[in-house]
Amino acid sequence: MAKNIANEAAQLSADKKTAKNNNKKQVENVQLETRKELIEQLIRYRKSKKITQADISEITGIQRPNISRLESGKYNPTLDMIVRVADSIGLEVEITLKEKK
Repeated sequence: MAKNIANEAAQLSADKKTAKNNNKKQVENVQLETRKELIEQLIRYRKSKKITQADISEITGIQRPNISRLESGKYNPTLDMIVRVADSIGLEVEITLKEKK
């Protein structure tokens, strides 16, 4: 009986760990998707205004290779960087927090 209780406790602990890992993966996926959508919006708008990465670099002081890495998704930008890039192409950043569904 003590062995069964120990096994159940171990299983419960493992289940909690699995649930925590699954939740972490879901959060990471949402973050990645949000970042991807944001970058796509910046690129689309930049191109529609015929603004180059070099133009953004000159306006913001952010090195052009960093702008390129941002647009390719190889760089996880800070909020400050996003705001600076958006401002340089005539966009305003608006953040809305919503309760989870």
